[in-house]
Formats: sequence, C-alpha cells, structure tokens
Amino acid sequence: MSRFFFLLFSIFLLSSCDSVLTPKVKQCFSRVYIEEIPGYSGVLLKSVLQRMFSGSGCDRDYTLSIDMETSENALEMGKDAKIALLHTILKASFTLKHCQNIVHKGQVTACYYRTLTPSFYGQTSAQFYVSQEGAQHIAQEIFAELGRFFHAREKKLKKISKVNKFSNIF
Repeated sequence: MSRFFFLLFSIFLLSSCDSVLTPKVKQCFSRVYIEEIPGYSGVLLKSVLQRMFSGSGCDRDYTLSIDMETSENALEMGKDAKIALLHTILKASFTLKHCQNIVHKGQVTACYYRTLTPSFYGQTSAQFYVSQEGAQHIAQEIFAELGRFFHAREKKLKKISKVNKFSNIF
C-alpha cells in the first residue's frame, strides 16, 4: 500500500516539475557533477541522482555535495516489548557549487517506520527497503528543489538580458 502512495507522490512530484523543467534547466542538470556520498544509502542516492541528472557528456561546471545523516529510535510496543517499531529519519544537507562558489544550499528529510523482528532476514529486507525508498525520496526532493533553483535563475537571466537589450536601444 505504501508503494502505491509513493508511486502517486512520485507522479505528482514529477508532473508538478514539468513547468520548471525547460530545456535550459535540463541542460543545467546535465552539467552537475555529484560527489561521492559515503554509506550504502549514499551510494543508492548518488545512483538515483545520476539517472535523474543524466544528459549529454558536456562539461560539469556545477558540483553537488551531499552529507547524509541517519538516526533511528526504537519504540517498544506491548507489555512484554517483544515487538518494536524502529523510526528512521534520513536527512540530507546539500550544497551546489558553481566554479567553487556556493550558489545554493538545502536540506531534505525522509521518515520511515519498520518493525524489528527476531528474524534476521526480516530486519535486513526492511532495512534495504528503507534505504532504497529513502534514497528515492531524498533524490526526488533534491531534484525538485534544484529544478526550482535553476528555473528561477533562468528567469532572472532572461529578465536581465531583456533589460540590457532595452537599455541598448536608448
């Protein structure tokens, strides 16, 4: 059921980004280099972002660095506490640099719950699911935020060029 809602959210998020994903914005995405992100969730996140940012093999003049932090809190349930619910919070702080100058900073968060069971397989598969879903969610949030940033920057540059053209006439 949660995958269904995640799929709907993904479709909504991507459809809402269509208005900002102009060819210029897509070209900006293709020029972003993503630095290494430590940890298993970091490797997954970088892989998802690389697929989202893919473009032509042109110069990479933007650098995206991401610091991920994971925190977990166990919530015991029941009198005998044989069942525990693990609340996992994934936070990613990111910085976008252009020619060594910071042009944008942001932070995104994803929260998940999973049950702790005596089964090693159950815990491992649940942790894998949280890592995968968390990487997807954080990647989509970063993609949307950077899309809005590049779109606003594109609009600002167009406005400046129109003013310069108008001032050259007079």
